[in-house]
Amino acid sequence: MKRGKKFTVFVDGVDLMYEIGEHGDYNKIFSSLEGMKKNSPCYKECGVGQCTLTFNKWVVKQDMGSKFKKGSAYSMKDWENNKDRIRLEGAERHLEYLEKLIEKQRSKVIELKVNMKGKKNVIK
Repeated sequence: MKRGKKFTVFVDGVDLMYEIGEHGDYNKIFSSLEGMKKNSPCYKECGVGQCTLTFNKWVVKQDMGSKFKKGSAYSMKDWENNKDRIRLEGAERHLEYLEKLIEKQRSKVIELKVNMKGKKNVIK
C-alpha cells in the first residue's frame, strides 16, 4: 500500500468524540454508511462521523508467510485446505478479546454506579 493513500470511513459519533485517540482500546470503522447502519444499532442516537483515514506507514510489517514457516501452526497446504476453519479460529480469538473488553467496561459501570450511589442527579 502506498503512503498517503486515503479512505473515506464512517465511525460511531460517541467513539469519534470521546474514544478515538483518547482512551478507547477498540473502535470499529466502516467503509460505507450502509454498513454502519446495518452493524451499529445505536447509529441514530450516537450519530455517525464521516472521516478520512490516511495510511502513513507500516508500524509492524505484514508477514503472512510467517504463519506458514516451519514450526508455525499451519502450513500453506493447511491454509489452502482449511481456510474457513482457520478464519473461524481467528474470529473466536477476536471474540475472546472483545469479551474481555466487555468485562472491563462492565467493571467500570459497576464502579461508577457505586460512586454515584447517594449523589443527587446533576443532569437536568
